[in-house]
Amino acid sequence: MSRSIFEVATFSFATPGTEAGYDLSRDEDVLKRLEASVARTGVPISGFCLGASFLKGEGRQAQIDMVKRHVELCVRFGAKFLRHDVVTWALRLTDASEFEREFSFIADGCREVAEFGAQHGVVTSVEDHGFFMNGAERLLRLHHAVGHPNFKLTVDVGNFLCVDDNPYVATRRTLPHASFVHVKDFYTRRAEPGPGWLKTAGGEYIRGSVFGYGDLDTKALLEERGGFGL
Repeated sequence: MSRSIFEVATFSFATPGTEAGYDLSRDEDVLKRLEASVARTGVPISGFCLGASFLKGEGRQAQIDMVKRHVELCVRFGAKFLRHDVVTWALRLTDASEFEREFSFIADGCREVAEFGAQHGVVTSVEDHGFFMNGAERLLRLHHAVGHPNFKLTVDVGNFLCVDDNPYVATRRTLPHASFVHVKDFYTRRAEPGPGWLKTAGGEYIRGSVFGYGDLDTKALLEERGGFGL
């Protein structure tokens, strides 16, 4: 018999317009409400996910420390997984060298969090999210550079399209290092059909769809389920 669990996206508790700076670990009122909901429903939390930025700068260590507090939040709720970003979702490269300048700071931050997570029994991961830390090659490079067994990848089969990476190949390449897999579908177009479409890194356009109704071959993606551990 299957068992219901859920992942908490921390920004969903923020008031509109404050999502980027919201820190659930410091919002005790919401945490108590969340604990009461878990107790009432009996549905456990599998993990938490949050935005963060490990780019070089004055606030970098504060961001790492915030992610560590969410590791402790996982412990409080008995959750075993933490997914965190390493740059803001919308950040796009201004030139090819920008990624190289920031990569070591990102990898070092992920390693610090992974080591902290290992001490508390919480697996940490980074998703193919947005436009900067996305694409199979970058994710695999990050996984190798972090070099810690507690650091994994959250593989979103559709998000690879944001950087024009082949979702079937990219999924297959990254699955061996995944702690979680997200299934997603998109409509894809070469030219912009109208408002509400997201422009990819390569200048094409995508828009989220109900899974199985978009342009991705979802059957082919799900045939990788042996790697999903499902």
